[in-house]
Formats: sequence, structure tokens, C-alpha cells
Amino acid sequence: MRTKLLLFAAAIALSLAFIGCKGGNTPDDPSESNPKYTYDASTRKYEVTMNDGQKLYFAVVALEVREGVATKLDTALTLISYPNYMRGDDKSKTDEEPYLYKGNVSVPATIVLDKRWTVHAMMEQVCYYCKELTTIELPATIDKISYNAFAGCKQLKKVSLYATLIDDGAFYECSALEAMTCYSITPPRIGNPDFYNAEVFYNVPKFDLYVPQASIDVYKNSDWKNYTKNILPME
Repeated sequence: MRTKLLLFAAAIALSLAFIGCKGGNTPDDPSESNPKYTYDASTRKYEVTMNDGQKLYFAVVALEVREGVATKLDTALTLISYPNYMRGDDKSKTDEEPYLYKGNVSVPATIVLDKRWTVHAMMEQVCYYCKELTTIELPATIDKISYNAFAGCKQLKKVSLYATLIDDGAFYECSALEAMTCYSITPPRIGNPDFYNAEVFYNVPKFDLYVPQASIDVYKNSDWKNYTKNILPME
């Protein structure tokens, strides 16, 4: 009897541990399950209302080309910007159009819609002049901060990201930026080396940068020292 009780208790413990692991929403793998969404089959784009009420927009990624090699992607999404893309209207964004992303925005690494998708990338100028955006959290699945991604976001104060490259103009005129958390052990490259004047942090005051404890010295000896007030261990 005692043996049966011990085995039953162990089974319960293992079940709880499995549930805890499955439901964990750690910085390494934030996820969103079963939010409300609409899908435009003609443009292959989703409008998703997250469980916190924030609307995010995604496009299906069919191919990725890196260094001349094309890879087919079956479950990848790109974060895009504004409803015109839902209508297939690819005109340039203007200051007269509504600023969709505002307040605190958290982008999941994976999202369950009609199937499980991975948020693989962000379009250029994804939050261009979103003047009411205050914080942005990006997942490890997005390894490149795109061209002009947050340019003109003048109320953006806090950023969390994993990246290997911060592309040109990514934080152009983010004049309220106070703190950035970078989970990358190796400091991300600042600016595209193919361009002379990247202006990644143009008109941005020096900010506090939080990085992994083991990487503090590496960051302090990199180009990041030119843009930061303090380089500190992650809290």
C-alpha cells in the first residue's frame, strides 16, 4: 500500500512539473495561445487581438533568403505595421495614418492561430513614428531589428530584445529612450556595414543598457559604450 501511494504521489508531481514547463512564459519563449484573429487569404495577412487587448499584424513568410540561399518556411510570420497591409495596399505610410502600436507592446515568439506559428521577423519601419508607443518587448525568434523599425517613436522609453543586428535608423530620434535590455551574450552589431552613416541612435540620449552578467565587459569594450550611460547586469 505504501509503495502504491508513493508511486501515485510521484506521478502527480511529474504531471504538475510537465504542466508547469508547458505553460511557462519565460523571456526565452513567450507565447500566445488562441487569441482572436482574422485572416485575409488574398494577402496572407493576419490581424490578431492578443489576450491583453493589443492588436498585432502579421504576414505569412513563404521564403527566407540569406546569403543567396532561399529556404522555404511553413510556419513563419513577420510582424507588420498597419491595416492598409490587410487590404493589400502597400503605399508608403504617412504621418496622417493612425499610429497602431501604442503603450506597452509585447510580441510573442510563438502564436497559436489556425496552427502554431513562429514570429520570425519584423518588416522595415514596423513601428515608424508610432508616437504613443512606450515599451516594446521582442522575442528571441527576431534576431534582426529592421531598418527604421522604431524611428520617430518619441515616447519609447524601454526596449527588450534579442538580436545580432540593429539595422540603420532603428531607433532614430527615440528621444525618450531610458533603458534597453539585451539578452544577447554577444553584442549585436550596430548598423549595416554596407552603409557609411547608419544613424541607429541619432538624437537618442545615452541610456542604461542591461545585459547578461557574463557579457558586461564584452559590451563595455564594444561600440555600445558610445551610446550608453551605464552597462549593467540584467535585473
